[in-house]
Amino acid sequence: MYRNDDGGQIDLSAEGTFSATGVTTSEGADPVDFSGSWDYEDPESSSAFVYLGVEDGGLGKTGGIQLYVDDQDTLYFQSDPDGPVTQEFNKAN
Repeated sequence: MYRNDDGGQIDLSAEGTFSATGVTTSEGADPVDFSGSWDYEDPESSSAFVYLGVEDGGLGKTGGIQLYVDDQDTLYFQSDPDGPVTQEFNKAN
């Protein structure tokens, strides 16, 4: 489980499903709740990320989104690769 100071929370289960509550995935957007399945990706040419496959239109027409891995304890959304981090989550103790 990962949380941030704004009340957002992402829970990645060992079974490969996730739930996100109060999450802002892009700059200026309102917080949303969504769920689905997740898969860890570690491409050689770019940063490692968790691909969140969103079910039931939780993000409108978006079928999935990348949640980047800073380290084992920190995940973040960054809608523009050259822009600022949109929202950061720290592993809950």
